[in-house]
Amino acid sequence: MLDLQRVALTPLMRSWVRSRAKQFRGIPRPLPVGQSSSDGLDSDRILLVGAGLTVGWGTANHDEALPGRLARALTDLTERGADVDVVSDPLMTVDSVIERLANVTLRRYDAVVLVLGVNEAVSLMAERTWHRKLSVALDSLLADTLSSTRVFVVGVNPIRSVAQFDSRLGDFADAQAAALNAVSESICATHSRAVWIPLTGRSGTAANRDLFADYQRWAEELCDEMYDPLNVARAEGAAALSTIDPETLEQNRQRDLDDLGITDTAPEDRFDRIVSLARSLYGTESAAFSIIDRDRQWHKSRENLVQQVSRAGSFCSIAIQDRGAMVVLDALKDDRVAQTELVTGDPHIRFYAGFPVESPSGERIGALCVFDPSPREAADVDTAMLRQLAHLIEAELRVKPTFD
Repeated sequence: MLDLQRVALTPLMRSWVRSRAKQFRGIPRPLPVGQSSSDGLDSDRILLVGAGLTVGWGTANHDEALPGRLARALTDLTERGADVDVVSDPLMTVDSVIERLANVTLRRYDAVVLVLGVNEAVSLMAERTWHRKLSVALDSLLADTLSSTRVFVVGVNPIRSVAQFDSRLGDFADAQAAALNAVSESICATHSRAVWIPLTGRSGTAANRDLFADYQRWAEELCDEMYDPLNVARAEGAAALSTIDPETLEQNRQRDLDDLGITDTAPEDRFDRIVSLARSLYGTESAAFSIIDRDRQWHKSRENLVQQVSRAGSFCSIAIQDRGAMVVLDALKDDRVAQTELVTGDPHIRFYAGFPVESPSGERIGALCVFDPSPREAADVDTAMLRQLAHLIEAELRVKPTFD
């Protein structure tokens, strides 16, 4: 679009956007921050952030919208689990996205999916301005993620495909969206870890639209483009994480735990119910939601256990070192724990299965675990179910504590 034309149209477009924004009132959408997961082991970690199709217009929760459908589409293709976190805002722009991610631990993700540009297109942002601002945002994301993480930049869908913007002025926004998309594609071409995805699926919020089919189509398109780069990212991820200073990792982990303010607090039914369910499902003598707090392992919720033990040599301190499940079929045959006090003394643990529990910003603060004085066979341990139970605890951690 010519600069003179864009400048002349900008005040009119701003008024048009304000008038159209009123039509979005009353349309349901999920909470702006959430997570959707699909069953499986060794899950992919995805962060979906931005405006537009990340918002989930017309759905009640993220499982029905793009995050849940993307998680399930990835699992269907990779046969791994998938955890898709979402940070969405219909008003999010290239100027605000980095600030919105200030408290998110970006290094935990295998991929970041960036959905921006719709607000800039309808406001007729100049291509050179978009180039400068998107370059800054993308550089910041790449700097704050692991050297293995891929950042997927999603193109702006046609503006007039959104019912509220389907008018003659929408033609100008569409033209600018196409121009911004061309700029985004050129920027991605200069970064080895940035991947351009020009979605072809429809978008919109009209009452007669099959939104669920749209979200499914978008998820499948994203999945097809993400599959190969994501596999490469997973292969490189472990090596990249090992380069981070362990002391820095521990400081960040402890800071997040302190910010939660749950250590040395009274038992809470919301955690006790999950721990009791885990014990029942696995048929073990004991279960706990264990927290690693400096030099100790403390149990926020426990069944048939002492309140705390030393961190040194504890099962939980080992479990939080990796993002997947830790399974010890026979503790007496595992050099990591064979001589620890919980194995050589009460409760004489032989079998242990634990899955890391992460803080809302992504630090591994503890684990949900089940254990028993009798060893078990690998075929008897469903770690995918343990993962889902750990996610239930993580969901509770996002809720303000009920204690004084």
